[in-house]
Order: sequence, then structure tokens, then C-alpha cells
Amino acid sequence: MRWILVGVVAVSVLTACTVATTSSSGISGDLTFTGGGEVISTSRTPWAAAPPHLQPGSVIAYAEDGTQRGSVSFPAGQGFSLSLAPGTYRLISTSSGSDAVCLPRNVTVIGGWYETVRLICLIK
Repeated sequence: MRWILVGVVAVSVLTACTVATTSSSGISGDLTFTGGGEVISTSRTPWAAAPPHLQPGSVIAYAEDGTQRGSVSFPAGQGFSLSLAPGTYRLISTSSGSDAVCLPRNVTVIGGWYETVRLICLIK
């Protein structure tokens, strides 16, 4: 009976460690537009480009073998966070309610870390 209890505890601990490792790594970031030619005048830099505004959208992460490993949608003004296991991913983003063209991005996730990414969509 004692060995059964030890076995159950060991399996529980290993399962908990596996879940913790997976959820402690991934990506976090935001989606912005670039282009459009909008300029604003400020006291420091007259005619500087307008600061980036966080756009609404979604991101899908694909593993190197092409399988989808995660996705997230987010509203305007907020960034995103997506838990991913360590590995290399291709991020495909779209902007909600816009015809902007979003650029794909490759990212490598390291265990125990959230890689920060800024995803860019081009506007005319």
C-alpha cells in the first residue's frame, strides 16, 4: 500500500511540473500599424510620426512542422499573452476591422520566459 501511495504522489508531482513548465513560457506583445503618412507636430520634434496605437486583432502561432500550437484575440488598446512550450514558431497576425496587411514573424520561445514581440501591420 505504501508503494502505491508513493507512486501516485510521484505521478502527481511530475504532472504538476509538466503543466507549470508549459505555462511559464510563451509570447507577450502588441499589434501596431505603420505607414499611412499621418504626422503630428510636437514641441520636441516638429513633424514626428504619430505614436503607435495598440490595435485589436488576433495571433496564431504555428510550430516548425506547420501545426497550430495556440491562438489569441485581443481588443484595441491592449496587448496579448500566449502560453507556448519552448520552440520556434511562425506568428501570423490579423488586425480586426481593418484591411491592413500584417507581417508574419518568427520567434523562438525559451523555457521559463515570455518573449516580447511587436507585431506590425502596414497601412496605406
